[in-house]
Amino acid sequence: MFESMLTYPGVLICIPVITVFWNSVGMDQFLIGVSQMICAATLFLFDVPMGYVADRFSRKALNVIGNFGIAATFIFYALAQNLWMVIVGEILCGLFLAMSSGVDRAFLKIYSDKIDGTGNLFRKKTAQLAIMQIVCMCVAILIGMIIAKYSIRWTIFVVAIPFLIAAVLALMIRDMGEKIIATNTNHFRDMFENFNTL
Repeated sequence: MFESMLTYPGVLICIPVITVFWNSVGMDQFLIGVSQMICAATLFLFDVPMGYVADRFSRKALNVIGNFGIAATFIFYALAQNLWMVIVGEILCGLFLAMSSGVDRAFLKIYSDKIDGTGNLFRKKTAQLAIMQIVCMCVAILIGMIIAKYSIRWTIFVVAIPFLIAAVLALMIRDMGEKIIATNTNHFRDMFENFNTL
């Protein structure tokens, strides 16, 4: 729960300054749109494959790698000097978000169902988490506004902190839950077959 509360709103710390930052490295509205499209396309392309890898091999490993990766990405992003560095940052952000985005919810369900098989605990925890995430979003934006008074780049750099904490917390999570059993030696075909059975 705490890890999800850190990662869900973490990126919003830089929301108050991100457009000003993009403008400072020479990006206009068109280039900003292109960079965001690249991030969304990367997330779209890797979301299902990373979900398959997590369910097939290790949810914990992908969660840890994803959180550390996003932290490293925002450190890199804060140092960006031009459009190409921003694009690399957006691709990395999309990739690492794809690694960790669905794992938190999977772990919440697995752990909740282990305690209460009726599903009531999972519904209760999901509702609590949704409320806490909204509160944390407001806090994240407020933190971003305060830091932005002093430095735009530091506001982006600080995004790494909740993800670093979340990565350490993710190391403590026990990797539970059933894994996908491969029915095909070709991983791409096996992923496609598993996706079709959902």
